[in-house]
Amino acid sequence: MNKVDLEYHDTTSSVSVKTVKNSLKAGSSSPVRVKRETADIENLIALIESSHPGISAPMVMHCASLLKNAIVQTLSRGTAVNVMGLGSLYPCVRVDNDGKEELSVRFTPSAEIKQTMKNACIHVNLVNESISSLKCLSEARNNADPNTVPCRSLVRLSGRAIRIAGNNADAGIYFIPESSYYEGWKVPEKAWIHIAQHSLSDNRPSLLEFYLPTEVTHGRYRIALITYSAAKGACINKSPRTVELKDTVTVV
Repeated sequence: MNKVDLEYHDTTSSVSVKTVKNSLKAGSSSPVRVKRETADIENLIALIESSHPGISAPMVMHCASLLKNAIVQTLSRGTAVNVMGLGSLYPCVRVDNDGKEELSVRFTPSAEIKQTMKNACIHVNLVNESISSLKCLSEARNNADPNTVPCRSLVRLSGRAIRIAGNNADAGIYFIPESSYYEGWKVPEKAWIHIAQHSLSDNRPSLLEFYLPTEVTHGRYRIALITYSAAKGACINKSPRTVELKDTVTVV
């Protein structure tokens, strides 16, 4: 067999997970981005060599290639493959709204692998970040002080990445009234005043415009929003993003 020149290097790394804090639900957050290193076949051969001195690295590479080809051929015949106890690769079919079929493949990890990962010693760097931010609420037709608006007026909520999107019923803007009956801001959700997407006269990533509903009477409020829009573009996420205005708003 011809000699195969490979560069081997072993790798160890941590996993970084960035989450967005859910301002409306205590103790909850939604993972949005996971960063990890990926080991290729050379990394795996390096690991084998370190624990099995004298093994033929080119032969390992050759056998791995043969195994890959056999797995691909088996999958292409519509048969699921149990990959050496790691889990199962299996063909699946996706059908869009127009009835168009698309063949794909999925992987289900085995119980052994799931248990191994539960007990794995991997350092996780958890960072909370905010994709969206709210700047202020102001009256649309004059330059009055921000965060102080009249009842039933046309108002603008400005910020970054705040476009309301998604067909979910909880998407929209929330006015959360201050209440002495519930120790300041600890107001039950049933008391939140919801402004749905269809009530917005302007719905942009940097600005939301709407009329204050009659339910928003004189008083002080927190403002929060829930959206399923992605931070960039017109994509819709499966999980909601929440953001809260830091300053309180006074309705006069």
